[in-house]
Parts: sequence; C-alpha cells; structure tokens
Amino acid sequence: MKKTMLSLFILISAIFLLPSHSEAAQLNFYDIVTLNAQEQAKIIKEKPTVSGEYGQYNLIYEKNVDTTSVSSNATGTSNKANDQGTTTKTTKQANLPKAGENRQFQLVLFGTGFILISFFILYKYRKYSKLLLIVIIPMAFGPSPMKALAAEASLIPSEKLELSEGEAKMIEPKAIEGYTYVGYYPSEKVVLPAGESKITVLYVDENSQEIHSPQVLFGKIGESYDVSTEQYKLAIPGYVLNQMKLPPNAVGTIKEQEQTVVYEYQKELAQKGRVTVHYLDMNGQEIQPKEHLSGEIGQTFQIETKEISGFLFDHAEGDLEGTFGETEKDIQLYYTDEVTVNIHYIDKWTKQPLTLNSITPYADYLRPDISDIDGYYYTNSYNGKTYAQGETASEDQLTVKVGASYTLPKEIRFLITKPTGETMNTLNFPKPIEDLGWAVAIDSYSNFLYFQEKPEYIPANYTGVADQATIDVTYEVTFIPTVIPAP
Repeated sequence: MKKTMLSLFILISAIFLLPSHSEAAQLNFYDIVTLNAQEQAKIIKEKPTVSGEYGQYNLIYEKNVDTTSVSSNATGTSNKANDQGTTTKTTKQANLPKAGENRQFQLVLFGTGFILISFFILYKYRKYSKLLLIVIIPMAFGPSPMKALAAEASLIPSEKLELSEGEAKMIEPKAIEGYTYVGYYPSEKVVLPAGESKITVLYVDENSQEIHSPQVLFGKIGESYDVSTEQYKLAIPGYVLNQMKLPPNAVGTIKEQEQTVVYEYQKELAQKGRVTVHYLDMNGQEIQPKEHLSGEIGQTFQIETKEISGFLFDHAEGDLEGTFGETEKDIQLYYTDEVTVNIHYIDKWTKQPLTLNSITPYADYLRPDISDIDGYYYTNSYNGKTYAQGETASEDQLTVKVGASYTLPKEIRFLITKPTGETMNTLNFPKPIEDLGWAVAIDSYSNFLYFQEKPEYIPANYTGVADQATIDVTYEVTFIPTVIPAP
C-alpha cells in the first residue's frame, strides 16, 4: 500500500511538472490595477493580434465605475450587494498582488512547503531517495509554479488559443461583466529551437502603414521558403496588391537572421478620371516630367502653371479648368526661354501710333528750291530702318534670354534723310516761308524735345531684366519746327 501511494505521488508530480510543448497561445485576463507601472507601459491599446511569437497574451481590463453604488455609499445605504456576495470576483481581484510585484513571496511559500514535505518523505522512505530527488529537484526549479500563480491573478480562467504554423490573427476581446477592455501586451516570447529561424510577411499600404496582421513562417536554417503563393498574397478589402512592387525576397533560403517580406498594397479607389499635364518648350521638347492628376468622374480640376527655372509660361493647349471624364485628357503647357521686348513709337501729343509726315506741310514751298524734296525719307537711329514720308512707324522687337539684362537707347530719332542717304538732325529751309509764319527749319523726330535729355523723356523700362514673357517699351516721339518772328 505504501509503495502504491508513493508511486502515485511520484506519477502525479511528474505529470504536474511536464512542460507544455503546445504551440497554442495562452490568453490571460487581468485587471489593470494588478499591473505594475512597467507592465502598464507595455499595454497596446487595440484588439489583440495573436501569433506563435509569444507564449502568453495578457488582456487588460478596467473595472466599470458604478455611479449608483458610489452615490449610495455616500449615504451609507449600499453595502448589501457586497454582504450578499454579488461582487466576489472584484473582492478576490482586489486582494490579489499586482502582477509581477509580490509573486516572489508566493513562490517562497510554495517552495518552503514543498521542501518540508519532500524532506519528510525522504526521511520516511530513504530507500527511494534517489528516485524522489529526480522528482523534487525539477519541481523546485520548474516553471509550473509561476504559471499556476499567474493564472490565479486572471479575472476569469486563462484560455488556450490554437494557432496553425505561422498564423497571426486578430481576436475579439472577451466581454467580462463589470469590466471594460483596455488593451493587451504579450509576454514570454517564444525562443526558437537551435537551428531554426523565421520569416515575417508584412502587409502595408503606400505609406508603409500595416493594413493586415502579419503572417509568420518558421523553418530550419538553410531550407528554402516560398511566400509568393496565393496563401500569402492576401485579398485585403479596400486594397489591391501593387504588382509593380512585389517583394524580391518572396522566395529564398531561411537564414540565421530573421527575415521580413513586405507586400505593398494600394488603396482601391472609386472609378477615376485622369488628366496628364505636359511641360514643354516652344519646340515641343519636355523640360520637366509630366504630371498625372486623378479624380472621381465629374469632379472638377484646376491646373496652375509652374515656375520653371530659365523659362516663362507662354501658352497652353487644352483647358486649364474642367472636369474629370472617362477618357484621359492631355494638356500641354508651353514655356519659353526667350523674352520679347516690344518697342513702340507713338506721337507725343496724340498718343497714337507715330506717322512720319513732318516734311509734307512744307513740301510745296520747298520744291522750287529743293527739287528732290519728295524723295526725302526718314531713318530710325536705333536700327537703321527707313520709312517714306507719311508712313506709320512700325514697332520693333528685341529678343533676350529669360533672366538676362537688356538696355535700349535713351533716345531714338527718326532722322530726315536725303535721297543720297545723308541724314540730318535739322532740315534748314533755303529761305523763310512767310505763309507759315516765317518758318525756317524743322527738326527730325525724337523723344527728346529740342534734342535735350531729360528724365521724363526717357521710357522708364528702357533697361531692365527679362523676367516676363513680353516687355513693352514705349517712346513718345515728335518733331519741332523752328519759326522766327517776321522782320
């Protein structure tokens, strides 16, 4: 009988001490008040994601505040519930030590009791001492006592969650009456056996944010792995796998260092319209990469012209404002690297385009003495361009590179020119013209009155920097006749 009882004791102890090799994760349910500060700092405030990476997952809850009970306690009338045992779970929880703080003391009590019983058995049954030591020593140092104590601190009994190899899944926190779920934190990280490693498959969006729980694959170092199959290319609602950025290490060899494979997904959008904007020089050559705009069909778009170094916007082909449609739209924005300076000549007094007719009123009087007066013409002192009598002076243009400086003359004259090509600032008459008040001469056209330089006669922008697509410079020009008093 004694031998039978002893054998039973040894068998039960051995079973109790057997380590659990299950790959299932253990779920514990704790009240937040039982955690120390370090444990509270580990809390992940979201639904638990459970995988084989950790042996235990601690789900943390916070006791709900019963406002009715608090109010009743204030008047001393609400202790019946406690007296009747309706808050047994809470009372028991409150008396438990904080997780990780006082468990050492409980271990000491447990160990002391076990050692005393062991010594008694060794003394009583000395012939079995060797066999008993085999049982006693691992029991004294084994992990089971700690696990047993940890389970006692759980609000409800701990649970096992079976996982297939490499599986990671998000679970719904169990509802506990009187408590609100706060978050979770994993513990007891699983140490892989020697010679093994793991592959973690991540699922992220275009901003590298995780959009699905990862999958984990374990295997022996040196073995090949393949996570390019449909099992790992998950269909994630609202997203599509980016086929242009498939991971290059989806197939490979398991290495000692843990590896990560990343699948990138793009947000699945509603039906989109697209507009492509091209940036071209005046020869149609691309000067900046094209841009793509997209939006829902019927949504409006507006294109702003850009500043491009060394270029100025000239014109667009296509509407800069519109709506996205089912067919793609192409809009060309043309830029120039040249600036056109337009030079205008206007009559100083009428502000109209300059007509060169200063000789005409005097021609009949001068013809007897100057037989070729009708052949006289005008020459532009700036560029040598010639004009017949009565002709309107056309505008001139100057082309410079964007950002370059330019300078025009302060004064431009339209010189009276003889048929021989001789130019003159003043045409002196052979004799005074009495009918015209003793006119004796006429000056050539100039923006300087009497050929005298004054700031107000000079165009404000006759010099500057070519920072606009077109620059207009205007010269106000006139001629002055010379009239003397009659004798």
